[in-house]
Amino acid sequence: MKRLSFICGCMLTIGSLTLSGCDDDAGDDTGMDVVEDTHDAGSDIGEDVTEDVGPRCGDGVVDSDEECEPGVLSGETCAELLDIAGAFGRFSCTDDCEWDTSGCFGEVCDGDDEFVGGSCEPPLGTDGYVAHRLTYVSAARIAETSAPCCYDFDNNGVEDTAISGLLSTLAAIGDGVADINGAMQARIDNGTLVTLVDFVGLPDSGISGEGPAMIRIFDATNDRDSDGSADQSVEERGDGDGVFLIENARESNRAQFNVATHTQGDVQSDASQIPIPFPLPGHDEMTVSLELAYARAELIDIDGGLHSVNRTATVGGSEVTLGGFEIGGYILLTSFEETLNRIIDDCSCAGISEGTDLLTITEGARAMSATCDPGIDVSGSANCSGEAVPGDGLVCPLLSQLCLVTAAITGTADVDTNGNGVRDAVSVGFHFELVPAALGPAIVDDAQ
Repeated sequence: MKRLSFICGCMLTIGSLTLSGCDDDAGDDTGMDVVEDTHDAGSDIGEDVTEDVGPRCGDGVVDSDEECEPGVLSGETCAELLDIAGAFGRFSCTDDCEWDTSGCFGEVCDGDDEFVGGSCEPPLGTDGYVAHRLTYVSAARIAETSAPCCYDFDNNGVEDTAISGLLSTLAAIGDGVADINGAMQARIDNGTLVTLVDFVGLPDSGISGEGPAMIRIFDATNDRDSDGSADQSVEERGDGDGVFLIENARESNRAQFNVATHTQGDVQSDASQIPIPFPLPGHDEMTVSLELAYARAELIDIDGGLHSVNRTATVGGSEVTLGGFEIGGYILLTSFEETLNRIIDDCSCAGISEGTDLLTITEGARAMSATCDPGIDVSGSANCSGEAVPGDGLVCPLLSQLCLVTAAITGTADVDTNGNGVRDAVSVGFHFELVPAALGPAIVDDAQ
């Protein structure tokens, strides 16, 4: 049977001829154009043929000959893409469906060297640490929107500090929950949070000259006699008279920036990845990973000791001191998920079973979303009290309120870490005040 079809209301196909009457100005007697059909006469008449172009880059499907698809990610990391333990940074999928790992930091190390702090370095020993230009963190605070710090991740000319918006969101669920600054400073003052920063590569005295540098950050103690209290008062430590102990340099090495430069006391680092204290009241040991972290310091030498050059700013109507040692980076929303779930996991007073994940943060096509598991009863949080039940802190009594603001938590994200168009991390900056510090041995009571 021959196929008949009409196109434009005035094209008639009969067998191998196509008669078109769409052009009113056609010059033949019939008013129709005659066009030869080049269709193979031997093929099936009336059969429509559609060319199969096969897999294509950009079709949203990662095919066998593609490394990736723009916007289609499955939890990849720089460590996985480079096949290097400890690698970190930002990556993306190009328009050619190939990974762009130029923003990743990682290298294969020789021998016993380890990739930490942005480069390969020999691991620190387990014996006492020999310091170079050692300083003590006498004060710390998270940067505020009104006084931003410390890195411009979106290249808009303004340093990014979206963390302050997240803290405001958390503050909505209860007084004190988001007082991270107060919690950190309280631990510094009572001697339970002791952080030492050593600047390697600077002159043994003064701050003249320029060249490569390294920044090492250690957990330490001011309780060298192990009597349960700090050896020096908060005032003495703050004046630069503290003497501290690093028992195991390798285990105490919280973080380091191996690639840095110094110029007349100004120190700038390349990228690193470090854990940062994030103590919520009642949960002092909480930390989060600061991804793609950068450090900078403005230092001055006074009587042979390094001090940070601090400045003041108005925050919330009050004048505050901002330390001259700054670290900026971003925290993945999934890190907040893990941290809060670890806290919630301890909420036995609310009837929460160990191993329960109440909060879930997932990545959608356009944005991250956070939800609380509706199948978990949080009404028992009324039985919790940060004062009456040690360890409950201020989060457990407020689980129901926490679930009300989970959606707002993801709304503070401002960094797209993998180039898929979804903001999946929150920028953060820290200010630290530094004063000179010294190391001393453990003090042993011979009478014991």
